[in-house]
Amino acid sequence: MKYSCLSSLMYALCGLVMTCGCGDIKRMRQAAENTSEMNEKMEQMLREVEISNQTTKDMNEKMDGMDQKVGLSNTTTTDMKQKMEDMQSAVDGMQNVTQTMLAHMIQMTTQMTNMSSLMTDMNTLVRGMKTLFELTYKQGRQVGASLSRTMAWNSLVDEDHKIEAKLSHAAIYYYSFEYQSATAEERTDPEFMSYLYYEGVREYLRTIDPYIREADGNLAIDSKDSRRNVLYALSAAMHEYNPLQISADHPPVSMEDLLKHGLLTHQLKANYDEPFSMEIHSWIPSVQYLLALRSNFITGVIIQKISTLDKDATYHFDFNEKFNLLAKITRSWQINYPQVVGSTGLLKEITKFSRVANSVRTFLYCLNKQPVEPSFGLKSILTQLKLDRTFRQTIRLNQPHKQVTDEFILAMNELKQSVLTGGQADQCPSPKQQLATLSISKTPKAQKN
Repeated sequence: MKYSCLSSLMYALCGLVMTCGCGDIKRMRQAAENTSEMNEKMEQMLREVEISNQTTKDMNEKMDGMDQKVGLSNTTTTDMKQKMEDMQSAVDGMQNVTQTMLAHMIQMTTQMTNMSSLMTDMNTLVRGMKTLFELTYKQGRQVGASLSRTMAWNSLVDEDHKIEAKLSHAAIYYYSFEYQSATAEERTDPEFMSYLYYEGVREYLRTIDPYIREADGNLAIDSKDSRRNVLYALSAAMHEYNPLQISADHPPVSMEDLLKHGLLTHQLKANYDEPFSMEIHSWIPSVQYLLALRSNFITGVIIQKISTLDKDATYHFDFNEKFNLLAKITRSWQINYPQVVGSTGLLKEITKFSRVANSVRTFLYCLNKQPVEPSFGLKSILTQLKLDRTFRQTIRLNQPHKQVTDEFILAMNELKQSVLTGGQADQCPSPKQQLATLSISKTPKAQKN
């Protein structure tokens, strides 16, 4: 391109010379110089053009690179745009799913509201059914308990039944009082239980009152009298309680517990406002008579069990009997060792009831501060008991049987001393201390008072 420009320029100059002729050499020289300068300028311009061309080339190359980058960028932008469109589609899909889920949640909320309303209605219905069931159960239990007591009482007073059978019927009779079958929840309500106790002792004391009136304070043990046997059985079984009462939180309450509570609160003259205690306060002589008879009868049965003084009947120990009475109250005797010591179970049972008879007699002594009179002949018979002979017979026994026998002899000796002294104690606990030992006193109502 450079040489092509120069040739054209030279042809132009030659044409100019030939046109002008040779006349004006000076002017031509001047023109040649000018042409030279122009050539230099042209060359300079050509160099600059070349540099510009190179720059243009470089710029073109850069532009080509930029075009490639722009193309790549466009491709990336297109990909990004596609991804954005895909993301938007996904977002649109999620919005649709969210709207669907929201609709389901609204539907579920409506259903849950309906279910909650249904549960409320069911709870109301269940509470109503529970109230009806509790009312029906209480009414049924009341009827059942009353029927059971009536049947047990009829068997108890049946003249054809001997004292052994009467003892069993007396236990069932005590089981059948409604307070003996109260539920665990009911037993946490002291006011309700106090009402059941009141109903129990009220019916009990009124039912046995005719028999106590007939006895007229007589403590003699005469097992030939059927009506007297009713009192013996009731006094001996007074500690019985329904196994349904057994609970870790509420110890079982017996009729003996209720009667002792009434006697102690009466002696304290305190503000014990339980209806059952106030009811017992109206029957103090009858209650004390029953407890004294309990101690005497149990003592008589024990003597019959451990001796040969009565050979003809199981529980027949008639101290009023004229025949052989003198021999019973005057001759020395000892425990029938071969009969008693062979049974560990019998020894434990007699030991338990010996302490029961002793504790009742001591309770009455501490209550009234006067000895409890034993039934006729009982004191004389126990005076003739020689425990030292029996003790010598037990020395050769091996353990643990010897320990059981020693406990039995110790209890018998305590019972003997209790009968001989009328239950006198070296130190009587206060009425409040005695109240604290009773199961009925461990209820919230008793603790409040």
